[in-house]
Amino acid sequence: MSNVSTPELNHVVLRQISWPTFEALLADLGDHRARIAYDQGTLEIMSPSPKHERLKKLLARLIETFTEELDIDILSCGSTTLKSVLKEKGVEPDECYSVQNEGVVRDKDEIDLEVDPPPDLAVEVEVTKSSLDRRGICAALRIPELWVHDQKKLQVLRLGKENFLDCVKSRQPTICPAETGHRSITPGHLGLLSEALGGRAIRWDPKEEKVVGDAEAEKLLKKVDCRRPWTLSGPA
Repeated sequence: MSNVSTPELNHVVLRQISWPTFEALLADLGDHRARIAYDQGTLEIMSPSPKHERLKKLLARLIETFTEELDIDILSCGSTTLKSVLKEKGVEPDECYSVQNEGVVRDKDEIDLEVDPPPDLAVEVEVTKSSLDRRGICAALRIPELWVHDQKKLQVLRLGKENFLDCVKSRQPTICPAETGHRSITPGHLGLLSEALGGRAIRWDPKEEKVVGDAEAEKLLKKVDCRRPWTLSGPA
C-alpha cells in the first residue's frame, strides 16, 4: 500500500509506487496540467500556480526568441515526460529543448531515453518547493543543461563539473550523487579498455567492480598515471 503526504494543497507525494503503476497513471492523466516527478518508488504531483506559469512562459519566450535571432535550429519538447525504466526515474520539466540533437529527434512522436538522446536544455521554475530532487533526476537522465528560476534569480546549471566545483566551495550536496556519476562513466572506461586491448570483449562484475577472467585487462584498468606530485592509493 502506498504512503501519501500532502505538503501543500496543490502538492501530493505518493510513496511505494511501482514503475508499472507510474506509467499507468501517466496514461490515465493524458494531457494533464500537473508537474510530475518520479524517483525510485516516490511519485510527486504538483499543480502549477499562475505565477509559476507566467515565469515558465517568460523563460520559454526568451529561449525561443534568442535562438531564432541567432538562427539556431531547436525542437521545443514542452513539458514532455522524460523517463528511464532502467534508472527508475522520470520528470516533466517546465520546458525542454533539443538543440544539438534537434535533427536526431525531429520526426519522433516520443523521446525514448533508453535509445534517444535526452533534450539538451531543460527549464525548471521553483515556486512550490519540490519534495524530490528534480535537479538530480534531470542529471540522472543525462540532461546536460538546466535553467532554474527560483523567483529571485536565474541559474544556468551545467549538470557536471561546474556544479561539482561550486559544491566543493559551498559544501552543499551535488545535483548528481557521486555514486551516480561514478557508475555513469564506467561504460566509457570499459570501452577504452577494450579498444586498448585490440577490441576484445570485457566481462565486468558491477557489484565487485572487477574485470572477470582477464588479468591483463584488470591490471590495465587499475593503472593510473597521475600528475606529479599527486598519487592515487587503492584500498589496503
